[in-house]
Amino acid sequence: MKILQLIDVEGHLGDAIRISKIHGKLKEYGADVTVVNVKEFHRPLIKLVAHPFLFACLSLGGLFHYRLGRSYLLAKLCEFAIERAIRELKPDVVWCEGEFLAGAVTDRCQKHGLPLVTDVHGLGTAEYCENTFTNHVAERCEYLHEIEQNAIDKSHMLITVSSAMDEYFLRHGARREQLVRIPNGAEPQSNRAAFKKPLKVIYGGGFTFWEDVDSFLDAGKLANGTQFYLAGAGYLERHLASRIKDENIKIHYLGSIRRDKILEMFADMQVGLAPSVDGVTRRVACPIKVFDYLACGLPVVTPDFGEWATVVKENRCGIVTERSTGEQFHQALQQLSDRETWEEMSDNAVVLIENEWNWDKLLEPVSDILKSL
Repeated sequence: MKILQLIDVEGHLGDAIRISKIHGKLKEYGADVTVVNVKEFHRPLIKLVAHPFLFACLSLGGLFHYRLGRSYLLAKLCEFAIERAIRELKPDVVWCEGEFLAGAVTDRCQKHGLPLVTDVHGLGTAEYCENTFTNHVAERCEYLHEIEQNAIDKSHMLITVSSAMDEYFLRHGARREQLVRIPNGAEPQSNRAAFKKPLKVIYGGGFTFWEDVDSFLDAGKLANGTQFYLAGAGYLERHLASRIKDENIKIHYLGSIRRDKILEMFADMQVGLAPSVDGVTRRVACPIKVFDYLACGLPVVTPDFGEWATVVKENRCGIVTERSTGEQFHQALQQLSDRETWEEMSDNAVVLIENEWNWDKLLEPVSDILKSL
């Protein structure tokens, strides 16, 4: 089976990890997989704006399309890229990363009679419309909803990461038989954390609004001897760096770190902190960082906003707070300063990944998906 895997990703954070794991599993099950990464067409941004195909689309669309911004340009770019790739590669299946890419290419897939599998690990519509760090354009929100609905209506299969995401899609007209749940996980690690004082606490992930990294900084202001480490990248990097400097927050700012190195660093810490906003964006999500923390033996501190928090709570491998605030995180860290509590939760974390939440086990449904196509 020839699969065209359409992605839009760069770097080594959550999206890239999941995509690479699925890519590897598809090949393991015998599929001939070709990746088309549309990021190559629009990084830097001038490449997107200057693309002759897109310039023609904008010229025809006038001011309305300009108000749709980068979303409209990217959707048209996906159409162009998928049409060219289908003609050249002649695949049997199109496998899309995210509902935005899928919604943009459904017509092209139907034109060529190709089933579309959409792997949804985040809702782009919610990520834009709930972002409190940007001004929203009403037309763009509406356009993103239309793209998302297109993916729901026309995908042969929708891969989700949580039961909350299942329910979201069902409310928007998906059929139960369309849905296959494959949550995120981690690889078991040979290096694991050990209890030490003072506790070293890390946030390692994206600097985006939904991660609520500000509450990690707020916890850092209450450090009281605990050492805080911040690693990652994203559009809020300047905002976070300014806060650290202006408020004199005692946090070790590490910048972006390679995947293999960040896992080594996690194993040198004592606690993994996973703050979060409370909204649709996160309620349906399954953050990989949580499982990477657990794989390294780090008890996790996180608010009770998503199913990952239920996993942490039920398996007693961390502290789940009611809200995502510096004060509540500070209180949780005080509980984890007890060696017996920490060691029990660290052991539970490692066992959980080894027995249940590892990629090999979680990706087993990929075989059934391929058989259904």
